[in-house]
Amino acid sequence: MNDNSQIVADKLAILRKSFAKNLPERLDKIRHHWTALQVDWQADVFNELHREVHSLAGASLTYGFVQPGTIARQLEKVILHLTSSPDAEQSQEIVRLLSTLQQAVEQTEKEMSVDF
Repeated sequence: MNDNSQIVADKLAILRKSFAKNLPERLDKIRHHWTALQVDWQADVFNELHREVHSLAGASLTYGFVQPGTIARQLEKVILHLTSSPDAEQSQEIVRLLSTLQQAVEQTEKEMSVDF
């Protein structure tokens, strides 16, 4: 690898690690929005939930974190079908996906602590 390629690779590794470090905070925001919607369904909170999930899915995949990105994409598909407060089945699916996403984030944290 030449010097420029190594510099780029090093910078990408730093960005990737920084992104991974912020995954728990991003998941907390998603959970916060979901919890708020359970109390009072508001369009602006729903839109923020969708934005956070969509952003997490895309960025995770961009940085090579396939598992959290794929789960976030599944979650996005479920919430996009909501037009108002979810029924029991939809809520259960969202909670299940949030739990699965939590596990993926924790696994990513473990892997990143080994890699760096």
